Amino acid sequence: MGSTVKSPCISVCIMEDDVCTACGMTEKESNTWYKLPDEERLKIVERLAARNTPPQDGGTQP
Repeated sequence: MGSTVKSPCISVCIMEDDVCTACGMTEKESNTWYKLPDEERLKIVERLAARNTPPQDGGTQP
């Protein structure tokens, strides 16, 4: 049975300081994604989503 967690990878890898600027995964996460259980994949996806959450004030504060 396949994984139900979709990879955040968009196949445009540009690594800066061991992090992909396109999807936000580390090089290790990207290279091992296919081996990870869904529980670990969800942790990565949730971390990336939290990092990309817009500011609560809508970005209006100086």
